[in-house]
Amino acid sequence: MIVNQDNILYYGNAGPEPRPDSSLFMLRSFADKDYWYIDFFHGWHLAEATKNIPDDALNRIRAGEVTLLFNNSHEAYHDVVEYIYLYFVDGLAIPAEHITLLSESAIIDEEVKLIAAKYNTTEIKTEWLRIFEHNIHTVNHAPLNTLENKTYTKKFLSLNRRWRVHRPLFVAMLKVNNIIEQGYVSMAPADDGQDWERIWERITYHEPDLSEHKDEIVNMPALYLDTYDMHINQVNLTESTDQYYLDTYFSIVSETNFYQEYGPGLFLSEKVFKPVSKKHPFLVLGRPHTLKKFNEIGYRSFSDIIDESYDNETDDRKRMQMVVEETKRLANLSDSELTIFLAKAKEITEYNFDVLMNKKEFITKL
Repeated sequence: MIVNQDNILYYGNAGPEPRPDSSLFMLRSFADKDYWYIDFFHGWHLAEATKNIPDDALNRIRAGEVTLLFNNSHEAYHDVVEYIYLYFVDGLAIPAEHITLLSESAIIDEEVKLIAAKYNTTEIKTEWLRIFEHNIHTVNHAPLNTLENKTYTKKFLSLNRRWRVHRPLFVAMLKVNNIIEQGYVSMAPADDGQDWERIWERITYHEPDLSEHKDEIVNMPALYLDTYDMHINQVNLTESTDQYYLDTYFSIVSETNFYQEYGPGLFLSEKVFKPVSKKHPFLVLGRPHTLKKFNEIGYRSFSDIIDESYDNETDDRKRMQMVVEETKRLANLSDSELTIFLAKAKEITEYNFDVLMNKKEFITKL
């Protein structure tokens, strides 16, 4: 059970605030042992949490009678691991084996190994939770009849909101490769205050060859699709994008993390599970081995019809170029190639839809 059930706090930018309910409670049982539960946003917010564990509870945690449980759901931050070791293992003398971290990063255990070695101590326990998968699973779906064998004037769908560097960079590469007009693409001012001029230096740092195309890229109009409101995180499944899925035959999923230096966490967010629910094949702009993790939780990727070798490429620039090249190839399939693609894609997407609808477990112990 959660021993602090009556005083669950969320530690975020606004300071500690009560959060008695969490979507995590629908995913995980707490009946196996006693837990002291802490919900938080960034690692540095945990400094405040050290002040709010009573001495009697702290002694029980140190003795192993209570497990200290950290919930970093909705996020895949890896730097939180060192804050846990700094504030709790080192600062409060809590044995690492009495601590469990829940994270949306599928590889958070790799960070734990590094930090435990740095502090010359044991590893905290980790669990990979997938609240976004669960949320899409729970929606009452009206299945789409995608991938009809017909003429497609638009070939792909690329939904983008915040200007994380890999997203405008990918859109810019679509532009210079003359394939942007073959897809439905969104890229417009959002809540992060970025635009082409502000982000240009970071884009060309990662892809210097774009420098000679600056004028044609920065002068692109804002690209809107189903909404002009790019400030709201479209985390929920809606019908407003259905026609775009029906009128194209593959998606490019732009995940939260791509470049190592901006966040190594391997995230499977709603961005991956939306096309699964819409029965749409996809490529992923994400960290290496994203598709490998997707397969490990029961889904099939599209290696029979899509070159997914990019998923194994650890050089971020090369991986981006590989996704662009595969987008270009798929957007220019011949009629006979497209017929084969659609038939095989339909088989895989139907399989994945059934897996999503019948899912029971959304947490993996790492």
